[in-house]
Amino acid sequence: MPSFRLAAAAVIAAVGLVQIANGVIATLIPLALDRAGAPVWSVALVVTAHAIGFLAGSYLAGSVVARLGHARAFFAFAGVAATLTLAYLLPADPLGWAIARAAIGVCLCGAYVTAESWLNHGAKSGNRGRVMGIYNVVQKLAYAGGQGMIAAGAPDATFFAIAAAAFAVAALPIQALGGTPPPASRVGRVSPWAIIRRVPSATAGCFAAGLINAPVVGMAPLFGTGVGLSEGQSVVLMAAMQIGSMVSQGPLGWVSDRIDRRWVLLGATTLTIAMSAGIALVERQSVIVLALMFAAWGSGALSIYAICVAQANDHAPRPAMVAISGTLLLLWASGSIVGPLAASAVMSWIGVGGLFVYAGALSVVLATLIAWRLHVRPPGAPGPWHVPTDR
Repeated sequence: MPSFRLAAAAVIAAVGLVQIANGVIATLIPLALDRAGAPVWSVALVVTAHAIGFLAGSYLAGSVVARLGHARAFFAFAGVAATLTLAYLLPADPLGWAIARAAIGVCLCGAYVTAESWLNHGAKSGNRGRVMGIYNVVQKLAYAGGQGMIAAGAPDATFFAIAAAAFAVAALPIQALGGTPPPASRVGRVSPWAIIRRVPSATAGCFAAGLINAPVVGMAPLFGTGVGLSEGQSVVLMAAMQIGSMVSQGPLGWVSDRIDRRWVLLGATTLTIAMSAGIALVERQSVIVLALMFAAWGSGALSIYAICVAQANDHAPRPAMVAISGTLLLLWASGSIVGPLAASAVMSWIGVGGLFVYAGALSVVLATLIAWRLHVRPPGAPGPWHVPTDR
């Protein structure tokens, strides 16, 4: 166990450095394009390119890890991302920047697949929830740290060089402390449909996390200003949501290591339903009341993905874990692309409160599916993995 703890710390630290770089470039690119006088559609182009690259990465990462192994694959993904980030030191060009962002999206997804499969390979059912919880907390803190670096200084091109440096050194913790990486998978590409059929609750939860969390995280400030809050107060709501998520990751992971994870997933989803209904109905409340509700919402909704990843990997054959991580990220990314469009349509129809009507309605669907699965396959019922492959 001590050796795994050291390896897990190295992998999580490496992902933290990647997330610092990601937080910098995700925040700085829109600002740099706006400063250069680029049209609004150019920002949307870059954001969409990143999502497309991330989707492509979910398909490519497994074969790269199988060919190179976990340690060298992470080094390759981080190194290529560092090189591509230097392209942003050139004059702003929407098309060129979009191509670079798409390629970085491939690298980011590859780094996440490598890290998550590595962690799940070493973790046991008795600690997997806590490991993935810590992983997600560090991700969020590092991403916020990258954004905070820009907030603390003048957002100039120097920060792109800092982001490139963070990518470049991201693999160092793994090289220094990662120990022996998992063996390269000898299994061909696992069919995503096989994974969906085997763990429907976890795969549905990952897709729902993208559908729900991406629009709420991205458009919650519109809700705040729409109900009469200032921009500064809206930022407080966003911070409360992230704080709620970070506080809950550890306890929820600890509980999920001791009971069927689907019960914890059902509890988190139920909390999301209750808070979505409350936020949608309150309209104008004090910032303190809304902040508390947003914190509770984040503690439920923003914890769903980590619980699903742990549940999907329980009892899975280790050679399949890379493919499982890739499929779960594919589902999450797909939901993250569709979700903002669907949520904005609901908001246009019924107003800013529609954001949480949308989130609550999808959470009801997810909770219903989880409850049905608990009935069909009660806790403790055997469910051996079978891994059909596409060769």
